[in-house]
Amino acid sequence: MKTGWKFLDWNNGKIVSRHDCSPWTIGKWREVPKPTQTCVGLNCSRTPDDAHNYVSGNVVAIVEYKGSVIDTGDKLTCQYMRIKKAWHFPASAEKAYQEATAPAWKAYQEAANAAWKAYQEAATAAWKAYREAATAALKAYQEAMTTALEKILRTCERVR
Repeated sequence: MKTGWKFLDWNNGKIVSRHDCSPWTIGKWREVPKPTQTCVGLNCSRTPDDAHNYVSGNVVAIVEYKGSVIDTGDKLTCQYMRIKKAWHFPASAEKAYQEATAPAWKAYQEAANAAWKAYQEAATAAWKAYREAATAALKAYQEAMTTALEKILRTCERVR
């Protein structure tokens, strides 16, 4: 069975959807019409972080899904889904999660920014080299055209 992660809410001792407050029961399959577009159906993600980026509820669940699925990489929109396991994720756990992941998130951002800067510098250098090469090639072509035309004109009869 395929599994994913989903965040939901805890409301009066029950697990509910943040989207429409509908109840979820551990182990019970939910069914919606076959999804025809992303987000319109039952949604989950492959990683808890991706799921948390979409919904930051206070229940984290491992879900099973089946049937028709639209996969966008970080989000799955499914026809059938059920909760396999769930944990109430109170504010203190949210804070602990943020504190535990903050150094790795900062390192990721710094590395991504450095990679982007390197890409931009490389792209700038590549465009400069391209422009220089294209300009030199165009100049050589124009000189060759002029030389060829001059040679051809020497063989032609001059109109007086």
